[in-house]
Parts: sequence; C-alpha cells; structure tokens
Amino acid sequence: MGKPDRASVARRDGLPVQRNPAVAVTGTAAYVFDGAEGPTLYGAAAYENTGNCPVIITNAALSFNVGGTAYQYSFVPIMNDKTVVLPGETSFVAFWHKDSSLTPGTAAAMTASLDCAKAEGRDVTVYAKDIFLADNYPGFTTMTGTLSSDGECDLNLVYIGFYDSSDNLIGVWHFTKNAPMDGSDSK
Repeated sequence: MGKPDRASVARRDGLPVQRNPAVAVTGTAAYVFDGAEGPTLYGAAAYENTGNCPVIITNAALSFNVGGTAYQYSFVPIMNDKTVVLPGETSFVAFWHKDSSLTPGTAAAMTASLDCAKAEGRDVTVYAKDIFLADNYPGFTTMTGTLSSDGECDLNLVYIGFYDSSDNLIGVWHFTKNAPMDGSDSK
C-alpha cells in the first residue's frame, strides 16, 4: 500500500487545504575563532517549521556584527533539498567562513533570515539517541550515539544543536561523514 497523495487532502467543506510554508528563527550564535585554516567567522541558527506543510530552506541570509563591523553572507544550505522539516520540527543551519582579517575572540553577533519553500513529504526519518559528549582527548571532544532510520537512507546530513543551561543556542555542528542505512540497522 502506497503513501496517500498529499495533494488530495481536502477540508470537510470540499475545498483543498492551502499549504503555507513558514519558518521562524528560534536562536542564533556567532563566533570568531582560530580554525584549522586560520581565523574563522562562524554562525548558526535554529529554526522551527511554523507552517502547515513540510519545508526546505532555499536561502539563508546572515548578518554579522563583528567588533562593530558589519558582514553579510547569503547561501543555500548544504543538501537543502534533502533536509525536509515537518511542521513543528526544529532544524539548523551552520556557516563557517575563513577570513584572515578577523581576530579570534572578537565579540560577534548575528541575525538570520531564512527563506523556505514547500517540500514533498519526507520519505525517511533518521533518529538520533543516546548522544554523549566525551572529553577523551586533550583539547578535543568527541561525540557518540546511535543513528537509526525507518527506511533506506543512502545519503544523510545530521545536525546537532548545542544549548546552554538557559536553553540559548550556543552552536550547531553537522556530521562530515555519511552514514548510509538500510532501515534495519543502526550506526
């Protein structure tokens, strides 16, 4: 038995349901740090799908204030067409930009404006559980946990959002290695 045709959904009065894609930025974080390739401007945003249909982010416009100087960047998030967020769910965007003119540790702030579009329903959901951070190397933290899926997933991008004790976003990271799954295993 196949999935129901989402376009055929109708209200009780027989009129089609209007699909309204919308997202709201719920938190941001910004830093200038000494990255592996030199001074790096970093920004992250958490967002919630506040519409009534699945969405993808089609553009992220980030405005930074770094030590009193304004910087603006606009980009399409990596794998945006595969990052389908259902109504009520939260997801993230993250940005790294090497800039030798910046000084690591300089105060930074950021605002984000996200454009979204209606997406087709998500075919596969990836679940993360038992996430654990370990300071098991000098100056280096590792993350462990279990990923599983409810179907076959050849390519995925998993974002992890970090929050402080007051529930403020402090950063976002995403896995750099793909973990293909067939729906019956965990990684």
